[in-house]
Order: sequence, then C-alpha cells, then structure tokens
Amino acid sequence: MDKKELLKNEFIKGKVSRRDFNAGLMGMGLTAAAATTFIGATIKEAEAQAPKKGGHLLVATQDDTAGGTVDPILMVNWSDLDRNGPLSNRLLESRPGEGDNGLVGALATEWESNADATEWYFRLREGVEFHNGKTMTANDVVHSFNRHHAEDSPSPARAYITSVTEFAADGDNMLVVKLDAPNADIPYVLSEYHFSVQPDDLEDYNTGYVGTGAWKIEELEWGIGSTFVRHENYWKEDAPYVDSIEIFGIPDNSSRFNALLAGEADIIRSVDSSFVSALNDSEDANLLATASGSHLTYPMRGDTSPYDNNDVRLAIKNAVDREKFNEIAFNGLGTVGRDHPIAPFDPMHCDEIPLREADPDKVAYHLKQAGMENHEFELNVADSLFGGAAAGEAFAQLARDNGLNMTAKVNPADGYWGSVWMTAPWSGSSWAGRPVADMIFSIAYKAGGDWNESFFENERFDELLLAARGEGDFDLRKEMYCEMQWILYNDGSQILPIFTPWLDGTSSRVMDLKANPYGSMGYWFWDQIWLADA
Repeated sequence: MDKKELLKNEFIKGKVSRRDFNAGLMGMGLTAAAATTFIGATIKEAEAQAPKKGGHLLVATQDDTAGGTVDPILMVNWSDLDRNGPLSNRLLESRPGEGDNGLVGALATEWESNADATEWYFRLREGVEFHNGKTMTANDVVHSFNRHHAEDSPSPARAYITSVTEFAADGDNMLVVKLDAPNADIPYVLSEYHFSVQPDDLEDYNTGYVGTGAWKIEELEWGIGSTFVRHENYWKEDAPYVDSIEIFGIPDNSSRFNALLAGEADIIRSVDSSFVSALNDSEDANLLATASGSHLTYPMRGDTSPYDNNDVRLAIKNAVDREKFNEIAFNGLGTVGRDHPIAPFDPMHCDEIPLREADPDKVAYHLKQAGMENHEFELNVADSLFGGAAAGEAFAQLARDNGLNMTAKVNPADGYWGSVWMTAPWSGSSWAGRPVADMIFSIAYKAGGDWNESFFENERFDELLLAARGEGDFDLRKEMYCEMQWILYNDGSQILPIFTPWLDGTSSRVMDLKANPYGSMGYWFWDQIWLADA
C-alpha cells in the first residue's frame, strides 16, 4: 500500500482532516486539480462505507487472571474492566468535546441540581431492558449504587461518594442523590466505570451477571477467554453493529503485539512504546493514541519501614532524571510527572510546582538523614504496568546512576494486582485519568481509601479535599487543589514519574473506534464500532 492509499484510509477513518489530506497529497507531488479529484473520489468511497452489522471482534488485554470478576464492586485489574465494559452502561458517558461539558446522556437523559448542589436529580431513559428482559427503573439504579455506598462495601468507588447520604427513587424514572455537603462533580463521578446498573434482584454478579450493555454473557472463563453476544433489545438504535466479542489475555507485550499483526487480535490493550514505529508502518493495523491523564506510579507503603520515613521518600524522588526516564522507557511519548496525579492539561494543575531533576547530593543527604546509606531498595514491577517491567528496570538503573542502591524485581503479570500491588512495600501501579481532580484524590490519596496504594495519610490534605468539593469559586478551588499537590510533592509516599498517552492497537478492519482520554481502547464505548469485512 503506497503513501497515498495510507493517507486515504486515515481520512476515511476520520483521523485526518480534509485540509491535512489535501496538504498531504500536494506534498506527494499532486497538482491542486488532481488532489481535488482524488479527494472527491475518496469522499464517495467513504460514503459507500456505511456501518455494517455482523462479525466477531477479538480483544487482547494484558492481565487476564484466573481470579477475575465482572462484579462492579470487586473489579481491580484491567481485564475485569474490559469484560464489564461490553455488559454495562452508566448514567452518563465521559466524552470530552461532546455533550454538556464532556458528559453525554446514557441511561440518564437529563440531570440537574438544586441551588447549592446538595441534591442532584437524574431523569432516567425509559424502556431500557436488561439482558434478562426486565425493564430498568430507578429502584435498580438505587440498588446498584447502594452496593458501592454501603459502609461495609469492598468497592473502591465508595471513596467517591462519601458525601452522599442517600440514593433515592422518585417514581420509576427519577433518581435523587442527596448529599451532606455541596458537590458539583456528582455527574462526573457517576460516569465512572464502577457505577454501572444491574437489576435489583440480581443474585449472581459474575457468571450470571446481567446489565444493560450492548452485549451479554455467552461464556466466562477467567484466565482463558470470555465471549459476549449481541443484546438484541439494546436501547441504542441500530447498535451494536458487532455480533460478538471475545476477550482474552496475552500478558507478554511482544506476543500481544504480534497477535495484532497476525490477525489473531483486532484490538490490543497497551502497545509498548518500542513497537509504535512498527505499528505506524503496518498496512494491516493502526495505532489508537491520545494524550491522557493516565499515569504510572511507584507507590511506597507509607505505613511500612523504611518508607514511613520522608527522608527515604525524598531520596528516591530525587534519584531519577524524569526526562531520561521518559526517553528510555516511553520513547519520549509521555509527559513528565511531578509526583501528583493532576495532569498538565487539567485546569486544576498547579503550574508553579517545579519538575524534579536528578540530584545525587540530595539523594546522599536524605539517605544519611534516614540512616539508609547502604540499604538495598526493591521495586516490584510487571508487564501489566504502563511501560511494562522494562520501565521499572530503567527507573532502577537511572536511580543507581545517582547513588540510590536499588533493583527492580520482575513479577509475573498474572496475579500481580492481587498478590503484589498494595501488598509489597514498594511496587508499580497504573492509573487511568479521571475527569475531575476530586475523583483521583478521593480514591487514591484520601486516608483509609480502598485504593490508597501508598497508604498516605495527611489531615490537612483530607480537610482541603472536603472543602474543595463544595467550593463554587474556580480560583479558590484551584488554590485548594494546588496546596494538595504541593503536599503530595513534598510529603507524599508515591513516585509519579510519567503521564502516559493511551497507546493501543487496532486491526484495519475495525472502524469508528474513537480514542478517549479517560480509558484505554476507547473507554469501552464499543457499541458504535463495526468491522469492514463483516
């Protein structure tokens, strides 16, 4: 396939604008008249390529395990989320650039609050059917959300809704959310992937899971593969196009990439940055990429020696050249982090916090203060992390170059999230970005949170989190969030060296899959994609 045809395919898929298409053709030596004729013919061809129904979609993720789940209150690893995605919907969908400030109605069609944002009202879509034929009502939504809200709930999403006093049904089609303090972010919170809806009489949340999603369970085999088939009474008109989806795990980065090139997978999660160039040169596959607030962290257990000592934490924070790490581990495609989770493009990002540079003198000073000059630090990593185990090994080498005695221990990807993460004293982690700062702070940094992976506790941080949630003045709210970022920068027990773009791979047969900054592989909005050879 020559460059002109490759450019044409990108234009048909909507990845290249008409202006850039024309400029590209002119750059290849075509005259203005010839470029115009070629563009016209391409548009006609694109119009002829209407979405087709049918076909079987193969999706390869990187951490499918024998102990997986599709239960929204128990989901932990990426494969859990990948399997739940086809089965479920939320009230709202996070689609930046669309709808109302990036929110598009899904199971809810309208939403508004009272004057001080202490009550929110969500009008539910009528006629939505679950996979078992039951019609969705507000009671189902209340039941689903109360599973996260209950005091003894194991759900990490409980951290998002601690200010909620009650989820209540007002008739069949109105959900009322009552709060003990103002919270302007509730619609964004309820668009998060945990808050899917199930029937209020559901008993089996795994192999018998019932949702409202575009596909329903045909077979679930944890650690082997799962198959989902079309939900014929799906509430979106004409959707889904794809008949069935199969999701399976390929932990090894190279094997997963080769499966895409060989046609053994149509979508793959997490393309290693070293394969990006080869993917761009491929005629049979494409790179699905977008900037995001997703990030790699190396959380230390702040409740465990020696990481309960801030001098140890500061020694590690000053040991690695972040720019070099980005180049080595991510081919320069990432954005350097400042040890807090608010991405540079977020309006609440604190711009005055400086980028840390590698400083061997600071490393030596803080190790001496802690009495840890000869301590051997061990970082646990796996290929299921952003950048894979190779990123952790690169981090360790750069740290050794600056006087920190450390190694990276490579663990199997299978079972990493259950047996290593939040268990080992120091380990790697990967996070999807969140649409508002409150969400990532609440789930990952508030004291006592289920996914507070660094076991961080700071009373001032928690006070600011609560105050910012109800602050209506943008400048005052940003000032609070900025102070919280400084607290993590100076005292936090996590290293956040890089914000990673989503880098996924798709077969050329996959059409209309759109990248989303809040989730890999299009954030599971797959009901609009179709297969060119269906």
